[in-house]
Amino acid sequence: MSINNLPINYKILENFCNEPEQEVQNIKSSFDKHVELAEGSTFRPKLMLFDYFKNKKFGLSSRQYVDLTDLYATVSEMMYSFSAFSAYSCVLVLDTNLNTSDDSQQGGPTGALVVYFASEDHAVVIKLYYSIDESNVVTWFTNKDSFDEITIESLADESYRNNKILELLFIHTHIDSPPYSKPELLSYYSLKGYNFKPFRDLKTSYMDFSYKN
Repeated sequence: MSINNLPINYKILENFCNEPEQEVQNIKSSFDKHVELAEGSTFRPKLMLFDYFKNKKFGLSSRQYVDLTDLYATVSEMMYSFSAFSAYSCVLVLDTNLNTSDDSQQGGPTGALVVYFASEDHAVVIKLYYSIDESNVVTWFTNKDSFDEITIESLADESYRNNKILELLFIHTHIDSPPYSKPELLSYYSLKGYNFKPFRDLKTSYMDFSYKN
């Protein structure tokens, strides 16, 4: 069921992680800090994996990408970690500043963070609208936040029919046998310039190429 433009339903988001309201606040704080310290640079996609107890398991920030096709490739590379780490759910954060409404001309939002909550059984998309002033201060328009609970029926809607990100999330949350092991992925992420953070002992070793990046 689509429930666009209603307040974020944190009760539903508890299906994916503990303390979802805090997760959303962490996402906003991360974006605030990025804008403050990295003026003009791209806010790279972020992925957080959660275990079956809905606790944080592994966090990943993307490599640099050159265009939309490469962005999709990057998200797919990130999502291979879902099966490798036997995750229960994930949160994927993307940035868009392509808001074309008249709001941006009237002091309204100029972009939005699109946040995907996904598991094997369920998916939700929320949008967190913002504007950035000349001093690199972010203003959040919580009254414009949108919330969509994704179902089979809503996937037939034109707005989601060609959504490549949802397609990638569906594919990667339904892989039965991981195509890559944790050491293989971590070595690759290190080589390609991904930043990652485990929230528990990985109990694995890998080739660290980060010193070359």
